Amino acid sequence: MAVVAENYLAAVAAQGKMRVTWDKGPHANVTTESITQDYWNKAKNDTSSPSWVDVGDADGALAKSMKTHEAAFWTDYVGHAPLEPMTASRAIRTARSTSSAAASSRRGRWATSRSCSA
Repeated sequence: MAVVAENYLAAVAAQGKMRVTWDKGPHANVTTESITQDYWNKAKNDTSSPSWVDVGDADGALAKSMKTHEAAFWTDYVGHAPLEPMTASRAIRTARSTSSAAASSRRGRWATSRSCSA
């Protein structure tokens, strides 16, 4: 959905008159907590994946142990999709090298770095 207008005020006025009803789709109830619980359940109960290393009897040793310790560690999900353009160039000349790379910041500014060596 888009608003096309002659100027900013007209666009804001048109946007204010729009009534949008969103279809949240089949994943409307998916939350960070539900995803974490799903992964936790798979880690504890899913035996469909083969072990990378299967040496000894870990289950038997744990059953005979007087003390055991269990801990879970996790961190926030971080997508690995680039948030800035993947651009860089390098010019190599006789006794001189110039590098240039650009990256955007959250505020849309561009940073450029250059280095020269003789």
